[in-house]
Amino acid sequence: MDKLISIIVPVYNVEKYLERCVESLVNQTYQNIEIILVDDKSTDSSGELCDELSKSDSRIKVIHKEINEGLGFARNTGIENASGDFFILIDSDDYIDLTTCKTALDYLESNNADICCYMWADVFKNTVQNRRIIESPIVFEGEKLSQEFLANCLAPDESSNDGEYGISACMALYKTELVKNNGVRFVSEREYMNEDMIFRIELCKHIKKAVVIPDNLYYYFHNSGTLTTSYKENRFEESVKMFEKVSELLKYFNCEELYKRNTRYFMINALVSIKQEISHNGYSSYKAVKSICKNKILINAIKSYPISSLPIQQKLFFKLIELRCSNAVFALTKIKLISDKNEIS
Repeated sequence: MDKLISIIVPVYNVEKYLERCVESLVNQTYQNIEIILVDDKSTDSSGELCDELSKSDSRIKVIHKEINEGLGFARNTGIENASGDFFILIDSDDYIDLTTCKTALDYLESNNADICCYMWADVFKNTVQNRRIIESPIVFEGEKLSQEFLANCLAPDESSNDGEYGISACMALYKTELVKNNGVRFVSEREYMNEDMIFRIELCKHIKKAVVIPDNLYYYFHNSGTLTTSYKENRFEESVKMFEKVSELLKYFNCEELYKRNTRYFMINALVSIKQEISHNGYSSYKAVKSICKNKILINAIKSYPISSLPIQQKLFFKLIELRCSNAVFALTKIKLISDKNEIS
């Protein structure tokens, strides 16, 4: 008997994209699947659409949540109700290759792995761009699980020359038993800005073997957005909270490279926060930028990081922050934003 794969799809106000997502699931070449649509109390017609779709395929199960709790907790609901030997996660505005389930399961079983991670394609309005990060499958076990696999899941920034397997929990096939029996669940994205990263770190405490494959099996849809439209008033404060949470979790692995990756992720988030503040609030953002530049946690993080290895522009910004030169940081960021805008136009 073929192993059962559960496909968990949190659904919230995605009436425009849901059918495209589900179509990619019901047409999988691997047929022994169950599709769990978790309606997170949508306010559009997504909930009704879930029910309609379930009528067309007996493998589709619908769970309507009584209160809206967010993406992370909707995924937890799906995990807790999964009957499969394995499961995958997919966001409802994305879709997957028709061979995703079969390809990932073949690699996972042939390598006796606990998790199979795959590559993805970025889907824009008019183009699809495949990620080609590795050329052949890579198996990780023993010390390599933390030193290489987990390290590459901690979102290296653009200055890194090594591979990035991504921090999204969606691009993987998991052993259901491993996740359920060890109580690995998602935190709320309303509490931590990157619930996927925390999930992956917690999971790596229990993984014995992981395989990463080069196949582009997931299609990540990019809604149009800018620094202004994606602005979050408390982004930097959330970055600090995330940095401290991950730093605490990484103590389990006692691996210096993991701390370095987490620090770099925090520093880049600080730069993004500064850019968003200035882009959204203009000159009135100076107080917020000054506050970021004086943050002791950020300054200590920069001091602990070998910024000499970074590109010259990043190196300059971080050195100015370390020296608390908020005027210079503000001015240079403003100039950079104007320059970027002129290049686009």
